[in-house]
Amino acid sequence: MELSINERLSLSNQYLILQALYPDRQEDYERMQMIVERGYEESYFELVDQIYETTTDDATCQEVLDILEMFTRLEWGYASLTDAEKDTINEDLISFYGWDGNNEGKHLSYAKFFCFGRDRFEHLGARAYANSHCPTLIKYRAMLQAYDVLPFDNRLRMGLSDIQSVIDAWETEKQHRNDAYARAE
Repeated sequence: MELSINERLSLSNQYLILQALYPDRQEDYERMQMIVERGYEESYFELVDQIYETTTDDATCQEVLDILEMFTRLEWGYASLTDAEKDTINEDLISFYGWDGNNEGKHLSYAKFFCFGRDRFEHLGARAYANSHCPTLIKYRAMLQAYDVLPFDNRLRMGLSDIQSVIDAWETEKQHRNDAYARAE
């Protein structure tokens, strides 16, 4: 990373202001001010350690919101079923368990950013940005495809057949994967 003299001057002034605004972090800001004033290029990474080099694209962000919306609707729909109808559904299949922190980090990070401190997806609580410790997107995407083809009114108020069709999409996908795995052996 390279900084022009004007950029370094501007950053130096910003760090000076931050020192006055946040005395508890004064030493950190003094160090950053020294780095930019003296042009210690090798230490510039310290100035941006909270800024990610990669971005999360619109499609990923929208996918997170769509999946969270789908699970909210699934859980609400399930709650409105009769006891006899609930007995026909494996509740684990419609429960949201989060994102895999190792492989779905952008999804997890955006869900946490979007949901934290907002009134959206409050039904899911901290599960909306929980680390599932296992891949989930394969399941969520299969279910989302089935959810997206439902008529709009059915997505708003999911009945037993709507919920079952979304679950079946995952069960079908899982079976295809198991069959493909068996053929590969």
